[in-house]
Amino acid sequence: MCTSVADERCTRSTFVTVRKSYILVSWRNITAAGLVGYSGWPEQTPTIDRELLSGAVRFTKYKHFVNPSRASPLDVYVYDPSGKTLKDRGVLYTKDQKSRMAICLTTIFVAESQIMVPSSSGIKNKYIKGPLHMQEMERLGAFFCMCFNRSPLGSQFDGEHNLSFGTMGIKDDKAGGDASNSKSESSTSGASSAFGHIRSKGLLKAVQQSTYHQFSRTHTKTFLNASDTVPVYNTAGQTFKLPDDIECFDQLPRHTGEVPLGSCALVGYTASLYKSAKEQLSLATNLQFVIILAID
Repeated sequence: MCTSVADERCTRSTFVTVRKSYILVSWRNITAAGLVGYSGWPEQTPTIDRELLSGAVRFTKYKHFVNPSRASPLDVYVYDPSGKTLKDRGVLYTKDQKSRMAICLTTIFVAESQIMVPSSSGIKNKYIKGPLHMQEMERLGAFFCMCFNRSPLGSQFDGEHNLSFGTMGIKDDKAGGDASNSKSESSTSGASSAFGHIRSKGLLKAVQQSTYHQFSRTHTKTFLNASDTVPVYNTAGQTFKLPDDIECFDQLPRHTGEVPLGSCALVGYTASLYKSAKEQLSLATNLQFVIILAID
C-alpha cells in the first residue's frame, strides 16, 4: 500500500486500464512512476482539511459539475458544437441541466504548473499536470471511453501517469524570444517533456473551430486560449465544502503565481474528442480553473 504521496507511488504499466474494453493510452511509452495514495496526504500536507479532501475525491455530480471518476456516463452526452459529424469530434454536456456543457472536476497531486505564461516551445499553451489517486484514474478512464464510445482512446497522460490539463495551443516557430521569462515564471517538476506543450495539429485545428457556449450567468468557451487568464483559487482559511459550495467556487480568494509543486488541487476542465496528427481518436482535457485544496 502506498503511504507517501511523493515517494511511494505504486508502480503501474503505461496503460490506464479498468477492463480490457476500456483503455486510455499514454502518448509516450516509458516506465511509469505510478499513481498517488490517498492515505499519504496528511504527511505530504499536514494542514490539509481531510473532510474537504474526502469531499473532492468522492464528489459525484452537482448540476453541470461532474467527477468523471465517480459519475455515471448516463449523466452526460456527446455533442458537436460545430453541427458536423460526431465521428471524430464532440464535447461532453450534461443531460439534466438544460444541455449545459459539463465541467469535469479531478483531484491531482501537482507535479508541474505553467499557468502564468504559455510554455516556451512547440505549440505554446498554459497547463497544469499531475497524477490522480489510485482507482480514481481507472474509473476516469472507463468513464471517458464509455462516454465517447471509443477504446482504446488516446489521452493527455504522459509516461509517468501525469494527466495534463491545458489551454489552446499557439504554434510558435520562432526560436528564443521570451523563453527565458516563461521559464522563470513557471513551476516545473523537471520532467524532460511536458505534455502540456500540445503537439497535435489535429487538436489545434479542433480548438480553432470551437465556439462560445453559455452556461450559468456567464459565457465560456470549450477551450481557453493561451492568452486567457487561468483562474486559480485557494481554500486556505475558508469554509468550503463539496458538493455544497462548488457553484460559488469563484468567490474563493484568488491565488497569485504558479500552483506550488506537491499541492493537492481540484482541476476544472471540459472534455472533448479530437483526432491527433497520427489519426488516433484522443481525449482533450481543456483547462478552465484550478482550486488549491492544500499546499505542501
